Amino acid sequence: MLTQMTRLEERWQAYTRRPEAGILADVVLALHGLGEELTRLNLLRVARICEGIEALGLGYMEGGAASLSETQRQAFSRQIDTLHAAIDLFMAHPREQRQQHEELAWTAARRIAVFIAGEVPAPDILPLLDTIRQIGFEVEEATLDRTFTHPERGHVAALLFPSEAMHDAALLDWVQTVRQHCPYTQLILRTPSRDMETQVALLRAGVDVLLQQNEGSEQILRLLLELTEVHEAAAYRVMVVEDSRVASTIIQRTLREHGIDSEAVRDPAEVLDRLDSYQPDLVLMDMQMPKLDGIEATRVIRQQRRWRALPIVYLSGEQNIARQIEALRLGGDQFLGKPFNPIMLAAVIKTSVERYRTAQRHTQLDGLTGLLRHGVALQRLELLMEAARQQPLTVAMLDIDHFKAINDSYGHPVGDRVIMALAWLLRGKLRSTDLIARFGGEEFLIALPGADAMTAQAVLEQLRERFAGQLHGKNDTLLQASFSAGIATYHAGMTVGELIELADAALLQAKQQGRNRVVLAETGDNQGRL
Repeated sequence: MLTQMTRLEERWQAYTRRPEAGILADVVLALHGLGEELTRLNLLRVARICEGIEALGLGYMEGGAASLSETQRQAFSRQIDTLHAAIDLFMAHPREQRQQHEELAWTAARRIAVFIAGEVPAPDILPLLDTIRQIGFEVEEATLDRTFTHPERGHVAALLFPSEAMHDAALLDWVQTVRQHCPYTQLILRTPSRDMETQVALLRAGVDVLLQQNEGSEQILRLLLELTEVHEAAAYRVMVVEDSRVASTIIQRTLREHGIDSEAVRDPAEVLDRLDSYQPDLVLMDMQMPKLDGIEATRVIRQQRRWRALPIVYLSGEQNIARQIEALRLGGDQFLGKPFNPIMLAAVIKTSVERYRTAQRHTQLDGLTGLLRHGVALQRLELLMEAARQQPLTVAMLDIDHFKAINDSYGHPVGDRVIMALAWLLRGKLRSTDLIARFGGEEFLIALPGADAMTAQAVLEQLRERFAGQLHGKNDTLLQASFSAGIATYHAGMTVGELIELADAALLQAKQQGRNRVVLAETGDNQGRL
């Protein structure tokens, strides 16, 4: 993020020295890149500030302003200063905590601010806050009539629980006051109102996420966990199907300037083979080509099961509206004309790819827990093992103790809540770079890149103690549960099956030794560490 911010500063200073349209475009590109990085880090409120400045710059460009007036320049500069202030608040998060997180500290708390209107909270709020704490968040309860400690530093979000007795005007005033108090934090409001106009007004007042009153604690927990998860930003991969060498060179250069990887295909007859070898996130398709046109190539692509959801964007000089509509009807997702706006092209590609990747991720997740499915986990583990030459990699198999007895005694709904509780704890306490999967039933697989056996054992012991201390179920069906775990460290030459088998053997030992414990696999390496 610091690199992106430095790039923005340098380009803005260059523009103030030499106000030219090309340099202003560079400023807008720098804002775009910084906004993407802020979004990747889940600093969504700050990202919106950045996006607003980017939109302002695009407005100046579309207005044909090569040189901004003094008033425009001052306004733009103030906006950048506001962005600086928001990022500085994030960077002011205690240095030792940031370093701790970077140094494999799975236990670093993620902070949630909570605002409750009224003296008596709704009956489900306090149990919800307890659950949030249990899965690894630090909850800071706040009111607007007392000093709120560090309202911005390190907070994932602020939860707002208004009083049910609040009328709409009072609710809006309260939200606006909270927004002034926390100008950059993501605000999540549970609202009693289902009225469209009121909800629009609340969004205008600064709310980022609206939850309906009937949405339970599970929805809030899932949302908080999603906000803390940072997905690795793999390079966007675009296949450029364009018969003109000059046009494809220009397109590829534009994409490269926006950090997008690309591969050019000049003969559309080669598309299917190149799709398999390149594995793109999106196809940029010309319409007018010899032998077969872009519409025909798109229809063939859509016949292939694995590519039916792949985004296909037409980039063409085709002026005939009927042909454009036909292109979309027969498999295209969007149409952009030539000559193209490079910023618009990059924006269309990136938003399309992100939606595609999000949809792909959802198909890989277990419906109950939101964790990776069995088959996907094996594929991810294989990739981690390939990358483990320069750092250690430790795998653990977890199994909830006496789970059949829980289902038999309390019913499957309570059993599901126990499974979800462990999944939430793992997602809340482990890093976004760790692999977490529901391996089957009540069994879980985790992989900790960069962790040796002793480090992994310490992490698992903390998780085990925390989980064993939790209460599950509701009211008169409260119970405690525990898990057993087996740990194995990857060594060169191991297969995925061998590594999991080793961890499974250690898990069996943990069960045989009385359960509710963590056992290291009996290998020469692990014995040497004990």
